[in-house]
Amino acid sequence: MAYLTQYSYSKLCQIVEIDFEINLTSFLEHIYEDKELYVIFNKRDLAYLFKYKLILEDENKFCIEYFQPIPEREDTKEWVFNKGGKTKFHADANCKLLKKDYIDFHIPNEIRELGLDAIDEYRQWFQSNNFAEKYKAKAISKDFIILAFNSKYPKLYGIAHIANNSNLLVVEKPNSNNVKVEKEFDYAYFKGRLDYLKTKFNHEFPCKNTRILSKFRHLNGKPDITIKEALSDIFSEDFATNYGISKINNKFNSAKEIINEIISLLLEYLRWKFDFKDKEFDKITLETFGLECCRACSDQIKTEDQLPF
Repeated sequence: MAYLTQYSYSKLCQIVEIDFEINLTSFLEHIYEDKELYVIFNKRDLAYLFKYKLILEDENKFCIEYFQPIPEREDTKEWVFNKGGKTKFHADANCKLLKKDYIDFHIPNEIRELGLDAIDEYRQWFQSNNFAEKYKAKAISKDFIILAFNSKYPKLYGIAHIANNSNLLVVEKPNSNNVKVEKEFDYAYFKGRLDYLKTKFNHEFPCKNTRILSKFRHLNGKPDITIKEALSDIFSEDFATNYGISKINNKFNSAKEIINEIISLLLEYLRWKFDFKDKEFDKITLETFGLECCRACSDQIKTEDQLPF
């Protein structure tokens, strides 16, 4: 059998492909019985939730009925530590890496736009300063890293400073491990919080146009020209200019805050419902999905195979 951290499982559900769109019937049957939630999500959200539930419920059945081959992940150059490759599973429930938290950090767009040399230099700078270890140990704050960035890179490359408390630089990607999945689940709180968030969403996005905008929250933080080009295909060429980029980004921020929390609540519900804490995945199926055994478990297996008894 094999085991996954919440983070690895989330990555698996992001990279597995399905070749159909999730309609209302599929959402109500497979994800959660609430029509109001269905209209809040975009296509990417719906596909992710669908995969999250069905793989957790029965990974072998999903593999037979829905699986599409996955290419090995390429380095997107978005993160300091994540450089692509295969997602890892663990062959031992006691593997130290299964219980270890992992945090990654975003590489600013201004650095990425300068090319591979700048990206490699930034990664080396970040690692040589041990920012990740210090941040995880709470020895430094997010603003400390931003200050270090502003002391070097605007002058070095002629790029803009990053504001204090900004999430443009330090975006945490925690490796939420199995230990954090609670056996008890407060369904009353879950339901009440969903109702609150639905009401908040309806208040923030009361008309058709704003609801369409909410589905493009992934554009949050993108350059103005990228936002204008994307929205001109949906609305009109002058929509972004007339509506105002600042107002659009405010809508993206609100959508990100509300919808991401709704998704987090649903994922917590699914992990509880299908007992993710004690979930044992089929090793062969995970390998079929394109995952590989982590190095620590592989080394342990090799050591055991070499024992004389």
